[in-house]
Amino acid sequence: MSSHRQRMNGQQLVKLATAASCALLLAAFIVVRDDVAQGPGSASNQTLTPGDARQSPCPDASGSLVVWVAPSATDPVQTLLEPLAACFDISVKPVNSAQALVDLTDSSTLPDIWIPDSAVWAALAESEGVALTTGPALATSPVVLAAPKDYGEAALADAGLSDTPGWQELLASSQPLLRVGQPTQDPASLAVVATALHNLDATGADSIQRDALLVQLSQQVLPSDPPSAAQSGQEAFVPFSEQSLALASVDKDAAPLTVLSPVEGAGELTYPFATFDRDDDAADAIRALLTEDEASQVWAAAGLRAGEDGDPLAIDGIPVELPESPVFAASEVAALMGEWASMSPIIQVLVMVDVSGSMDTVVGDDGQTRIDVTTETIAAAMSGVSAQSRIGLWWFSTNRGPGGRDWQEEEPIRSLDAPVRDGTQLDALLVAAETADETFTTGDTGLHDTLIDGYETLLREYDEDYHSSLVMLTDGTNDDPLGGLSEDETIARLGDLQDENRPLDVVLIGIGPDVDQLAMTRLAESLGGRFIAVSDIQDLEPMMVQFFAERPEM
Repeated sequence: MSSHRQRMNGQQLVKLATAASCALLLAAFIVVRDDVAQGPGSASNQTLTPGDARQSPCPDASGSLVVWVAPSATDPVQTLLEPLAACFDISVKPVNSAQALVDLTDSSTLPDIWIPDSAVWAALAESEGVALTTGPALATSPVVLAAPKDYGEAALADAGLSDTPGWQELLASSQPLLRVGQPTQDPASLAVVATALHNLDATGADSIQRDALLVQLSQQVLPSDPPSAAQSGQEAFVPFSEQSLALASVDKDAAPLTVLSPVEGAGELTYPFATFDRDDDAADAIRALLTEDEASQVWAAAGLRAGEDGDPLAIDGIPVELPESPVFAASEVAALMGEWASMSPIIQVLVMVDVSGSMDTVVGDDGQTRIDVTTETIAAAMSGVSAQSRIGLWWFSTNRGPGGRDWQEEEPIRSLDAPVRDGTQLDALLVAAETADETFTTGDTGLHDTLIDGYETLLREYDEDYHSSLVMLTDGTNDDPLGGLSEDETIARLGDLQDENRPLDVVLIGIGPDVDQLAMTRLAESLGGRFIAVSDIQDLEPMMVQFFAERPEM
């Protein structure tokens, strides 16, 4: 394929990062061998109060002092700054780095200290005219790859690889071994992608090989964060920071992992220390507390190495000696993200969910109903796609909508990053999925009229820049006491609507034993689509996640 080289300025990169669902931790890692770390996050903002912490001379400062910290570093920062609570109020606020950058460039209100996920954030802020000084890295976390133990051992043996292969060997395997999360959401994934491309370039790979890797990774992106994917049995090697491995090592329920560390390394995450103009020495006092010798134990307890060259944490699978990570500039990260965005499939999907009374059926040992599992599955699937993708949601059952209509539009088709009420379209969709339960399910299955209306809606919304799909989930067959169109009438009407200039992918999903599979198959095939029978409700989630995450092919 042709090479795409899109470069993005700081504001464009911010928009791309914050657009992603729950867009946190973007280019969290690189610049002057810098990066981020994932791990324990603070659940809420906290203001320090005087306690029994060790005493420290008070700096020349008064009033309150605000510290913005990447969520995964909030706990150790909170702990280390306790001695200053006796001096003045310190508000330690967990702020996602992408959002922090937006706030810094769009507002005149600045924190006193900023500890983002990466020095790249500070560099981007400076490029947007924010005056700040970036200090030393407070903590680091090298990145490796990990997979479920049984799969990982077998995959390495089949490929004839050790647990420290070179990148060229790893990427040349006939069976792709690597999958990553969205770089706009997962800093370890960004570190791995950038490092892999760096090593391809170093070995003289041409643009075709480079683009092939980007296409493979972007179109097979993990629907959840990589550590969760590995723990749930994802058969691939995925990015793990040392901090994530540290957390897994103390989790009694965590599945065993095979850890792989490319001989050239897989990148490194770090936390830089950025300050803004102040007239007192409070910043120096804070820096001192975060970098003193005693601080190393606090960082280590959080799964992070103290300073730029901190001691290893003795985590199984991570070599004691690691190669120095390559140096990346902020402009390189922005260019990479532009390439990634250009190659990732962007989808437009109308999801139509059966909310008839039969969806109340209990299907799990824990009392979960079909509607519970279905909506949880949809939420998980939608959370893993590009923020530029467009998704709408309908509920359907007889008399569900105005005037006796068989469907209700919960949210129209919009980009997931589109502003909706106090959040985004993704937020609105997730709330809708969370609140639909057995009290919401009534009526019969008005399937035929809903299918036609949904198809017409998607035709009106058609955009050639998107891969458009209609997805209908039901546990029954058409059952409309008020009449409605017959199966033959529905097929004829759908045939009239089809437009070769506006191709739509139609997927009808039947859940449970009561679905009329022959009827659903005929309806799907009349549109050139597919019918998928899901006999075990627990198979629904991986199937739906795959559908959303691996477009355009299923």
